[in-house]
Amino acid sequence: MNRILKVLCPLLLLIPLPAYGISESGKQSAEKRIVSCYSTDLSGKGCTPQSLLKDGNTLLSSYRAGDRSVLASLMRVNALSVGLRSLDCKFFAQAMLDDLDGFLSALSSTQNAKDAWLNSEAIGSACDCSGISLGPFNEIRGKLRNVRHDSASFSLAEQCRRDLEDTNATLLVTYFPQNAFASPGGDFMVQWYSGVFYELGEKPLWPANPKQVTYRFVWIRSFHDPVSITMDVQPGGTGQLHLHINGLVPRELESKTQALSKQQAQEVLELIDRAGFWNMATEGGPHGNDGAEWILEGVQGGQYHVVTRWDASGTAFGKALLELIRLSNYNPPKNEIY
Repeated sequence: MNRILKVLCPLLLLIPLPAYGISESGKQSAEKRIVSCYSTDLSGKGCTPQSLLKDGNTLLSSYRAGDRSVLASLMRVNALSVGLRSLDCKFFAQAMLDDLDGFLSALSSTQNAKDAWLNSEAIGSACDCSGISLGPFNEIRGKLRNVRHDSASFSLAEQCRRDLEDTNATLLVTYFPQNAFASPGGDFMVQWYSGVFYELGEKPLWPANPKQVTYRFVWIRSFHDPVSITMDVQPGGTGQLHLHINGLVPRELESKTQALSKQQAQEVLELIDRAGFWNMATEGGPHGNDGAEWILEGVQGGQYHVVTRWDASGTAFGKALLELIRLSNYNPPKNEIY
């Protein structure tokens, strides 16, 4: 090798390589635009999906070249859902594995005291990491659980951990028998429903306990808080009713329990029987993009069954579930019943 090259090659290794094609002013402009669009919920000037997609790719190139300072802006653009596919669960999962303190610091900078909903969106889009395998899930979960209570990041780490667990609840608990949902979207339904059940604090009813008589209604509405109402029937015929409401923003689980008379419990059982619950197909009826999932699980005589319907309020099946709502003293306005 040439003597000059022998000297220059080691020196070149010491010189940091720039992110070619990404000027500092270009990076700053992209970040400024993303922050503005995020804070105004896409209503600001130049807040088009196309421009944000371009800005996101600019910052992603900068991040991959070693500039970790843009991570918070990448979290914001991901929360805006403009279609930057490279910002998937693997990207943020790896960011947590590489440097959890840096990840939480970046996430903290996205939080705005004036807008709890946007804060929740940023946490969810960065922390849920849907579909990751058990190994990385356990490693990230362990790191988040080990954040010290006296750390400034503790509260944020807890929120991040809960989002991670909710989205990947199937790695922690099994709510449904295998192939309970036979439609092409069955796996998605299991993951979706399991996440909601888990965040509501519910335990599996399956496999069925032969001594148990329990019916659990889970109500997943597009625009309102998820709700679960569980009726446990005692050997003497009286009942216990358990209500869980998961407030999404701010995130808070409300729980209430009350007694049911023998007559009240029997009336619910009769409505469920009249709807033909045990003979209903698990899936069926019309479906739409928005609306509500009405899910009823039943355990009786050692048998387990689950039925889900979309916007079931006008059906015999829905009538039984509306009675559970009434008995629980959960009184949503009429426009929240769908």
